[in-house]
Amino acid sequence: MSSLTTDALAIPFDLFQQTNEVHAAADVGMKSVTKDGRIFRLVYIGSLDIAQGLAVQAPPLVSAHQNLANVNSQAIGDTSITLTLGGTGLDLNQYQNGYIVVESGTGAGQLLQIRNNYVTAPSGPAVIYLNDPLVLALDSTSVISLIPNLYSNVVVNPTTETNVVLGATIYPTKAGNFAWVQTYGVASVLNDGGSAIGDILVSSNSVPGAFKTKFARDQRELAVAEGAILDTNYGKTFLLFE
Repeated sequence: MSSLTTDALAIPFDLFQQTNEVHAAADVGMKSVTKDGRIFRLVYIGSLDIAQGLAVQAPPLVSAHQNLANVNSQAIGDTSITLTLGGTGLDLNQYQNGYIVVESGTGAGQLLQIRNNYVTAPSGPAVIYLNDPLVLALDSTSVISLIPNLYSNVVVNPTTETNVVLGATIYPTKAGNFAWVQTYGVASVLNDGGSAIGDILVSSNSVPGAFKTKFARDQRELAVAEGAILDTNYGKTFLLFE
Protein backbone atom coordinates (compact mmCIF):
# COMPACT_ATOMS: atom_id res chain seq x y z
CA MET A 1 0.00 0.00 0.00
CA SER A 2 1.22 3.53 -0.77
CA SER A 3 2.40 5.22 2.40
CA LEU A 4 2.17 8.90 3.27
CA THR A 5 4.86 11.22 4.56
CA THR A 6 3.37 14.03 6.62
CA ASP A 7 3.50 15.85 9.92
CA ALA A 8 1.75 14.06 12.78
CA LEU A 9 -2.00 13.86 12.26
CA ALA A 10 -4.38 14.25 15.17
CA ILE A 11 -6.13 11.08 13.95
CA PRO A 12 -3.66 9.09 11.77
CA PHE A 13 -5.13 7.08 8.89
CA ASP A 14 -3.85 5.67 5.62
CA LEU A 15 -4.21 6.99 2.08
CA PHE A 16 -7.20 4.83 1.14
CA GLN A 17 -9.01 5.21 4.44
CA GLN A 18 -11.56 7.81 5.53
CA THR A 19 -12.84 8.67 8.97
CA ASN A 20 -15.65 10.55 10.71
CA GLU A 21 -13.58 11.13 13.85
CA VAL A 22 -14.19 14.79 14.76
CA HIS A 23 -10.64 15.39 15.98
CA ALA A 24 -9.44 15.06 12.38
CA ALA A 25 -10.92 18.53 11.79
CA ALA A 26 -7.73 20.03 13.19
CA ASP A 27 -5.79 18.59 10.23
CA VAL A 28 -8.06 19.63 7.35
CA GLY A 29 -5.90 21.00 4.53
CA MET A 30 -2.76 19.18 5.65
CA LYS A 31 -0.45 18.07 2.83
CA SER A 32 0.92 14.53 2.54
CA VAL A 33 3.32 13.07 -0.01
CA THR A 34 3.90 9.49 -1.17
CA LYS A 35 7.39 8.18 -1.88
CA ASP A 36 6.80 8.51 -5.62
CA GLY A 37 6.04 12.24 -5.28
CA ARG A 38 2.25 12.29 -5.50
CA ILE A 39 0.68 14.95 -3.25
CA PHE A 40 -2.58 14.69 -1.31
CA ARG A 41 -4.62 17.02 0.91
CA LEU A 42 -6.93 16.08 3.77
CA VAL A 43 -10.48 17.33 3.18
CA TYR A 44 -13.87 17.15 4.86
CA ILE A 45 -16.59 15.91 2.51
CA GLY A 46 -19.72 18.08 2.52
CA SER A 47 -23.35 16.94 2.57
CA LEU A 48 -23.19 14.63 -0.48
CA ASP A 49 -21.09 11.53 -1.26
CA ILE A 50 -18.46 12.01 -3.97
CA ALA A 51 -17.44 9.21 -6.36
CA GLN A 52 -13.85 8.37 -7.30
CA GLY A 53 -11.88 10.26 -9.94
CA LEU A 54 -13.81 13.52 -9.73
CA ALA A 55 -12.59 17.07 -9.28
CA VAL A 56 -13.70 18.75 -6.06
CA GLN A 57 -13.97 22.42 -5.22
CA ALA A 58 -14.00 24.49 -2.06
CA PRO A 59 -17.42 25.33 -0.59
CA PRO A 60 -19.19 28.30 -2.20
CA LEU A 61 -18.86 31.59 -0.36
CA VAL A 62 -21.90 32.72 1.63
CA SER A 63 -22.89 36.02 0.02
CA ALA A 64 -24.41 37.31 3.29
CA HIS A 65 -21.01 36.85 4.98
CA GLN A 66 -19.13 39.10 2.55
CA ASN A 67 -18.37 42.81 2.94
CA LEU A 68 -19.59 43.00 6.53
CA ALA A 69 -19.50 46.03 8.82
CA ASN A 70 -17.09 45.92 11.75
CA VAL A 71 -18.95 46.80 14.98
CA ASN A 72 -16.21 47.77 17.43
CA SER A 73 -12.77 49.29 17.20
CA GLN A 74 -9.97 46.77 17.69
CA ALA A 75 -6.32 47.40 18.42
CA ILE A 76 -3.21 45.82 17.00
CA GLY A 77 -2.75 42.46 18.72
CA ASP A 78 -6.45 41.80 19.38
CA THR A 79 -7.62 38.24 18.61
CA SER A 80 -11.35 38.74 18.16
CA ILE A 81 -13.60 40.96 16.05
CA THR A 82 -17.35 41.64 16.05
CA LEU A 83 -19.28 41.83 12.78
CA THR A 84 -22.80 42.72 11.70
CA LEU A 85 -24.10 39.80 9.63
CA GLY A 86 -25.92 40.25 6.32
CA GLY A 87 -29.05 38.25 7.11
CA THR A 88 -27.63 34.71 7.37
CA GLY A 89 -26.56 33.32 10.75
CA LEU A 90 -23.49 31.29 11.67
CA ASP A 91 -23.31 27.61 12.56
CA LEU A 92 -20.93 26.49 15.29
CA ASN A 93 -17.34 26.69 13.99
CA GLN A 94 -18.55 27.24 10.44
CA TYR A 95 -15.40 29.26 9.76
CA GLN A 96 -12.94 27.31 11.91
CA ASN A 97 -9.49 27.53 10.29
CA GLY A 98 -10.92 29.78 7.62
CA TYR A 99 -10.03 33.46 7.26
CA ILE A 100 -11.14 37.04 7.61
CA VAL A 101 -10.20 39.43 4.83
CA VAL A 102 -10.27 43.15 5.53
CA GLU A 103 -11.52 44.37 2.16
CA SER A 104 -11.46 48.14 2.67
CA GLY A 105 -11.41 50.92 5.25
CA THR A 106 -9.08 51.06 8.23
CA GLY A 107 -6.80 48.00 8.37
CA ALA A 108 -7.47 46.96 4.77
CA GLY A 109 -5.20 44.30 3.29
CA GLN A 110 -5.13 41.89 6.22
CA LEU A 111 -5.87 38.18 5.89
CA LEU A 112 -6.00 36.42 9.28
CA GLN A 113 -6.87 32.86 10.22
CA ILE A 114 -10.00 32.18 12.27
CA ARG A 115 -9.80 30.00 15.38
CA ASN A 116 -13.52 29.46 15.92
CA ASN A 117 -16.98 31.00 16.01
CA TYR A 118 -20.20 30.29 17.90
CA VAL A 119 -23.77 29.90 16.68
CA THR A 120 -25.09 33.35 15.81
CA ALA A 121 -28.55 34.51 14.74
CA PRO A 122 -28.93 36.19 11.32
CA SER A 123 -29.25 39.56 13.02
CA GLY A 124 -25.90 39.10 14.78
CA PRO A 125 -23.65 40.58 15.96
CA ALA A 126 -21.14 37.78 15.42
CA VAL A 127 -17.91 37.46 17.40
CA ILE A 128 -15.10 35.85 15.40
CA TYR A 129 -12.10 34.53 17.31
CA LEU A 130 -8.73 34.59 15.53
CA ASN A 131 -5.60 32.44 15.54
CA ASP A 132 -3.65 35.38 14.13
CA PRO A 133 -3.62 38.70 16.00
CA LEU A 134 -4.51 41.89 14.16
CA VAL A 135 -1.48 43.54 12.61
CA LEU A 136 -3.40 46.74 11.88
CA ALA A 137 -6.15 48.35 13.95
CA LEU A 138 -9.81 48.21 12.87
CA ASP A 139 -12.67 50.66 13.31
CA SER A 140 -16.23 51.24 12.06
CA THR A 141 -14.97 51.94 8.52
CA SER A 142 -13.41 48.46 8.23
CA VAL A 143 -15.23 46.16 5.79
CA ILE A 144 -14.60 42.45 6.37
CA SER A 145 -15.43 39.19 4.58
CA LEU A 146 -15.49 35.63 5.96
CA ILE A 147 -13.76 32.90 3.96
CA PRO A 148 -14.25 29.22 4.88
CA ASN A 149 -11.43 26.73 5.14
CA LEU A 150 -11.05 25.77 1.49
CA TYR A 151 -10.67 22.09 2.34
CA SER A 152 -13.72 21.79 4.61
CA ASN A 153 -17.15 20.86 3.17
CA VAL A 154 -15.77 20.23 -0.31
CA VAL A 155 -18.23 19.44 -3.12
CA VAL A 156 -18.06 17.95 -6.61
CA ASN A 157 -16.78 20.63 -8.93
CA PRO A 158 -19.90 21.99 -10.70
CA THR A 159 -20.02 22.81 -14.40
CA THR A 160 -19.99 26.49 -13.41
CA GLU A 161 -17.42 26.87 -10.65
CA THR A 162 -18.42 28.70 -7.47
CA ASN A 163 -15.03 28.55 -5.75
CA VAL A 164 -11.50 27.21 -6.24
CA VAL A 165 -10.98 23.70 -7.67
CA LEU A 166 -8.73 21.83 -5.22
CA GLY A 167 -7.95 18.33 -6.45
CA ALA A 168 -9.52 14.97 -7.30
CA THR A 169 -10.93 12.09 -5.28
CA ILE A 170 -9.08 8.77 -5.42
CA TYR A 171 -11.86 6.56 -4.01
CA PRO A 172 -15.60 6.87 -3.25
CA THR A 173 -15.98 9.24 -0.32
CA LYS A 174 -18.86 9.49 2.13
CA ALA A 175 -20.55 12.72 3.19
CA GLY A 176 -19.42 13.79 6.64
CA ASN A 177 -16.09 11.97 6.42
CA PHE A 178 -12.51 13.16 6.33
CA ALA A 179 -10.63 11.80 3.29
CA TRP A 180 -7.62 12.37 1.07
CA VAL A 181 -7.85 14.03 -2.35
CA GLN A 182 -4.98 14.12 -4.82
CA THR A 183 -3.51 17.43 -5.95
CA TYR A 184 -0.34 16.49 -7.85
CA GLY A 185 1.07 13.56 -9.81
CA VAL A 186 -0.21 10.59 -11.77
CA ALA A 187 -3.94 9.98 -11.22
CA SER A 188 -7.00 8.36 -12.76
CA VAL A 189 -9.81 10.88 -13.35
CA LEU A 190 -13.03 11.08 -15.34
CA ASN A 191 -12.66 12.53 -18.84
CA ASP A 192 -15.31 14.43 -20.77
CA GLY A 193 -15.04 14.46 -24.57
CA GLY A 194 -11.82 12.48 -24.96
CA SER A 195 -8.23 13.74 -24.91
CA ALA A 196 -4.97 13.06 -26.72
CA ILE A 197 -1.61 12.52 -25.12
CA GLY A 198 -0.17 15.83 -23.96
CA ASP A 199 -3.49 17.68 -23.97
CA ILE A 200 -3.90 20.31 -21.26
CA LEU A 201 -6.97 19.48 -19.16
CA VAL A 202 -9.40 21.86 -17.47
CA SER A 203 -12.72 21.60 -15.66
CA SER A 204 -15.59 20.25 -17.74
CA ASN A 205 -18.42 22.71 -18.39
CA SER A 206 -20.92 19.91 -19.06
CA VAL A 207 -20.12 16.98 -16.69
CA PRO A 208 -19.73 17.80 -12.97
CA GLY A 209 -16.34 16.74 -11.64
CA ALA A 210 -14.92 15.70 -15.02
CA PHE A 211 -11.81 16.96 -16.82
CA LYS A 212 -11.69 17.88 -20.49
CA THR A 213 -9.22 19.18 -23.06
CA LYS A 214 -8.69 22.92 -22.72
CA PHE A 215 -11.04 24.82 -25.01
CA ALA A 216 -10.62 28.50 -24.03
CA ARG A 217 -7.58 30.69 -23.42
CA ASP A 218 -8.56 31.96 -19.97
CA GLN A 219 -9.22 28.57 -18.33
CA ARG A 220 -7.17 27.37 -15.39
CA GLU A 221 -4.94 24.46 -16.40
CA LEU A 222 -5.46 21.56 -13.97
CA ALA A 223 -3.75 18.53 -15.51
CA VAL A 224 -2.08 16.93 -18.53
CA ALA A 225 -3.25 13.78 -20.32
CA GLU A 226 -0.48 11.16 -20.15
CA GLY A 227 -2.05 9.13 -22.94
CA ALA A 228 -5.11 8.97 -25.16
CA ILE A 229 -8.31 8.99 -23.06
CA LEU A 230 -11.74 8.11 -24.41
CA ASP A 231 -14.86 10.12 -23.62
CA THR A 232 -16.45 9.06 -20.28
CA ASN A 233 -13.40 6.92 -19.42
CA TYR A 234 -11.10 7.30 -16.44
CA GLY A 235 -7.72 8.10 -17.91
CA LYS A 236 -4.06 8.37 -17.01
CA THR A 237 -3.64 12.01 -16.05
CA PHE A 238 -0.95 14.08 -14.37
CA LEU A 239 -2.54 16.52 -11.90
CA LEU A 240 -1.08 20.03 -11.51
CA PHE A 241 -3.04 21.58 -8.64
CA GLU A 242 0.23 22.32 -6.79
